[in-house]
Amino acid sequence: MPRENIFETVARAEKTSRDLLESVGKGFAFPVPEKIRNISENEKIQFDESGGEIKKTELLKTTLQALKNSWEQAIEPRIDDIRKQSVRKEEQKGGTDFFTEADLASEDAIRSAFFQKFGEDSIRVFGEEKNEYLGNQKSRVGVRIDPIDGTESMKFGKTQDWSIMVGVYEGTAENEKQIIGAMYFPERSTLLYQVDGVDGVFVANIETGETKEISALENQDNMSEIIISYWKHTNLQKTGRISEIESALRNSGARLRSTNSASADVLEALTTGGKRAIVMDGDIATVDYIAYSLLQKMGYRLFDWEGNELSADQSDLTDKKVVFVPPGKAGEEILKKIVESSK
Repeated sequence: MPRENIFETVARAEKTSRDLLESVGKGFAFPVPEKIRNISENEKIQFDESGGEIKKTELLKTTLQALKNSWEQAIEPRIDDIRKQSVRKEEQKGGTDFFTEADLASEDAIRSAFFQKFGEDSIRVFGEEKNEYLGNQKSRVGVRIDPIDGTESMKFGKTQDWSIMVGVYEGTAENEKQIIGAMYFPERSTLLYQVDGVDGVFVANIETGETKEISALENQDNMSEIIISYWKHTNLQKTGRISEIESALRNSGARLRSTNSASADVLEALTTGGKRAIVMDGDIATVDYIAYSLLQKMGYRLFDWEGNELSADQSDLTDKKVVFVPPGKAGEEILKKIVESSK
């Protein structure tokens, strides 16, 4: 890639500064590009039968503010102490999964941001730790929270591959569609988000204010160029034929590694132009699809291990054994190996 000249550097700096100033002026917690700032104020979501409406722009602004609050108010003040402590018995969920007081505080901070903005009568909010919807159960505007995606990475400081995730949905709890998905990686100073009706996915550097728009993914036709992330079920009684799948893929020349967090896998898949696939042996929470939904919107396809195509917006995906494959022949080959090996 050719180096930019001084005029291009100045132009980029001016654009970044303009994005920052105009974003703050319009009430965004993070700098967003003009494409996002120009979302019409007339785009509204009806949340009840009486005609009550919420602006999509306000849902997005609240989402970003909630992510910021979660880090600054709930996680950052606790993170040093949490990293010094052992996992307590009461924090264990089962298998290798656990939570921390930061997870609980983060979820509370995000939920509070939405209820304070819109009121408990207007929306319903689901948090991973609370594991239930609070607010108006009949509202057609829903919010899902993963207060810390990648709690192990956050607690032990092994990597920066953890994030705070919020998804906003239109429809009932049984039949809803994700219209906003946002993931904030505080220790990476990175924000990944997507808004329904706006082309592309956006990756923002919070420190510099620069935003990269990912507008399309090319077909991936060479499996040797794909890295496949996989996850084995933590409950041995529920483990599928993941070992057989792993062997078949390796024998076909694929490169595999264990997954760390849904959001980090999705960020990497998008920023590499689709050179990633994801195989999950179940053990997936509903909130993980906040991130996975972005892949499908960008051309990835979601299948179960029998080869049935699925939608990331389905309500019955919890603990289902699935695979996300990029567009192109490599994805088709990966799917074929999984279907054959899982029989």
